[in-house]
Amino acid sequence: MIDKCISILWVEATQDSIEKIQTAFKAQHIEIKCFIASNLKEAKKYLDDNSPDLIVADSILPDGRGLDLLSIKKEDLGFPLIIMSDRVDEKAAVEAIKAGAMDYILKSDIRFSEMPHITQRVLREWKLAVAMRKDRKKLKESEKRYRFIVENTMDGFFMLDPRTGKFIFLNNRICELFGYTREEAMKYGVWDVIARKHHKEIARKFKDFSLSYMKPGLKNYTAVRKDGSTFQAELSIFLATFEGKDIIQGILRDVTEQNQVHRHKRHAQKMEAVGTLAAGIAHEFNNLIQAISGNTELMLMNPNIDDDIKNKLESIRQSTHRAAELTRQIMIFRKNLKSRLKEVDLTREIIHAGMLLESSLPKNIKIEIDLDKDLKKVRGDPANLVQVIINLGINAKEAMPEGG
Repeated sequence: MIDKCISILWVEATQDSIEKIQTAFKAQHIEIKCFIASNLKEAKKYLDDNSPDLIVADSILPDGRGLDLLSIKKEDLGFPLIIMSDRVDEKAAVEAIKAGAMDYILKSDIRFSEMPHITQRVLREWKLAVAMRKDRKKLKESEKRYRFIVENTMDGFFMLDPRTGKFIFLNNRICELFGYTREEAMKYGVWDVIARKHHKEIARKFKDFSLSYMKPGLKNYTAVRKDGSTFQAELSIFLATFEGKDIIQGILRDVTEQNQVHRHKRHAQKMEAVGTLAAGIAHEFNNLIQAISGNTELMLMNPNIDDDIKNKLESIRQSTHRAAELTRQIMIFRKNLKSRLKEVDLTREIIHAGMLLESSLPKNIKIEIDLDKDLKKVRGDPANLVQVIINLGINAKEAMPEGG
């Protein structure tokens, strides 16, 4: 039920219907305020200075079509529009909905009596649509900022398939370091850019494909450019999940001309900065994803939703799932930050780790936490403690494939 007065712009050449509409709203005890326009010119003039809650327009007007009102925007959003017609025209109805109209109704006494309910439904759907549009815009802006960071960082960033060693993604810096174009580099993999003497060691790392084995860390390798020349590369790799598959992502930098002390100092500063930026973007992503996902699910619960709109909503839902996977990858960057020792509340950190595990383990595995009430505080790094518990939980999961 809408409590406030609803402002409606009514655009109809003959204006035969307005009294019936007003009577229907009055019978439902819904207050409306109508401005009546007989053509597009009058309607557009009114919209120059006013923002009605709803526009109801005849499909055919003396100086154009009701759908022409969709081109008028306020704050890039426009207005919810209902199109009326004197005759049944399925093709025109489909065209109107595709163009952006919220509904297409046939002029009749029955439909006029239903206008209060139609109006309330349309306003609810419009509110959700506007919220989703704003959220999508914010999500695109956040993704643009993330891509800017990845593509313009001074370190090379890549993702690869651990089964084949082939690149899945790499940024501009990787191409610069090795002398390949992006198209050329995507045809190759780690075996082509790291000296052969390191292949056995890398193969051993890929063989045991589990989080507990492959921990984030730094290692120097001899890298091979396209022209055959070499340089010393400092490589940091992590396990991650991308599009539902386990992958390896990493950061690579040329450390040939750096002395050892300077190299470690710069590394700590860069990884701290990248980790902080990544964590901030991931947090913003997560908020936006949850908002879009929630609004999408609400829209899909409507049994009367148009199939075309439903397909678009399904596409949005799939995109939010992919965005959630991307957020989880970003957070992995935080795992290589310098440890900071402090007093740790074991009970709190263990419960926190249990919550993280519960959201990632299969539903056939149940987590039970039984702690002593008098657990003493210890001195340590909370992040490392949580990681150890998660690693133990993942190892336990591997030992009971049937659940437990």
